[in-house]
Amino acid sequence: MKPFVIFSRLLIISVIFIGCSPHLAPLRKYEPLPFDLYTLNIISSDVPAKTKEALGLDDAIAIGMTKNHALRIAREEVAIAEGQLQQAKLLNNPEIEFSIRSSSAVDSVLNIAGSLLQPIPLFWPKRQVAISVAEASLERAKAEIQRFEWDLRVNIKRTYLQTLLHQNEKALFEQSLEIIQNLSSATARLKAGGEVSRISELLVQSEVIEAKTRLIEIESVLAKKRSELATLMGVPMLPTLMNGTPEFPESLDIDPLKLSRTFAAGNTEIYLRDAEIRLATLEQAAASNIWWPTPKFGVTGEREAGADRLFGGLFSMDLPIFHRNQGEIRSRSAALSKARVEREQTEFVGQHTLDRLTILLRHAMQLISLYRDEGLSGVEENLMLVQRAIAAGELTTLELIAARQQAVAMKLAYLRTQFAGIEILLDLEAVLGTPVFAMKMADMPQEDAMP
Repeated sequence: MKPFVIFSRLLIISVIFIGCSPHLAPLRKYEPLPFDLYTLNIISSDVPAKTKEALGLDDAIAIGMTKNHALRIAREEVAIAEGQLQQAKLLNNPEIEFSIRSSSAVDSVLNIAGSLLQPIPLFWPKRQVAISVAEASLERAKAEIQRFEWDLRVNIKRTYLQTLLHQNEKALFEQSLEIIQNLSSATARLKAGGEVSRISELLVQSEVIEAKTRLIEIESVLAKKRSELATLMGVPMLPTLMNGTPEFPESLDIDPLKLSRTFAAGNTEIYLRDAEIRLATLEQAAASNIWWPTPKFGVTGEREAGADRLFGGLFSMDLPIFHRNQGEIRSRSAALSKARVEREQTEFVGQHTLDRLTILLRHAMQLISLYRDEGLSGVEENLMLVQRAIAAGELTTLELIAARQQAVAMKLAYLRTQFAGIEILLDLEAVLGTPVFAMKMADMPQEDAMP
């Protein structure tokens, strides 16, 4: 009866401690708030067949989600956490002892003894908490992957659009170089006729050198961006990208985004911090009760040659007298406090970032509207007036070439302003954790291509 009474008392104590073990609410499911995406039209001057063969943005993202090496390595953390969870659910192996004793005396008796002990952590709260810690570690690993995937998605989109920007800049710089070379040829003819000075000819030649230098620089930047995009996608060589210029929406109302709610629900960094807080809370609980002893129950058997067999019960338990895990408890408490402060910091920085991006987006839209409504129309009207003046014999071709150069410069400024607005939308995507805009290809007739 005594072993039974001891076992019953330990069972009751274990049940009490299980009732006192922490019961945390499960980690919220990651579900960003859905809303209608803003559409950015990419106006392509290529023929439709070539556009279909080129690599689109969605295809680039899909390839990156599959082949990016850093993401593939990070995903192995989930498999590691799954193995740790499986290990936490396993029971301790039984312990067996076996001995044979005899002496050299004439009347010595052979003595054989053995024991079998089984630790039973099943009824102790530290087993349940250990499993909960492993489950929380798995949740944190999955949250880390979600953040990694979202960051990669945004970076691929950002690098793709930057590459597209540099492709358009290269086309404009090539047009600028062609215009300046025409200007150089015209200046040389006028110099031969004595209409302009040698200084004017040298100035135009320096402009040609400057234009060639800018073209080489943008080609180098374009090659670098293509390399960055290939690295993000995990491919050895980047295929041809689609070619086109963006058409930023004339009106963009960000109020439907409900920035604060969308940020709280969809931000991957916030979700990761929540997973870390839950893990730190459970690790603190595990450190608080790990010093509780694990009882071991078993049976013993003994037999001497020519004597009766002897059987009995066995109970053992470590005594937590000197070591009660106080240092680890303190460390885990500090880790929990740190996780909460980091979560608070992430939310604080995110809210301020949203406020800043909202202001920057409004300014970018004002600049885009200014270029679209006044800047482009102004240089086009100036170009038309110069052409009429030349037809009337009032101006020379030099003024026409200069007007065309001014038009190219205005188109370049407008193009960069549009991409600056898209960059802000990408920054919003990165903070909100949900897509903000979608890209749509639209063909443009060849004759309407950029002059």
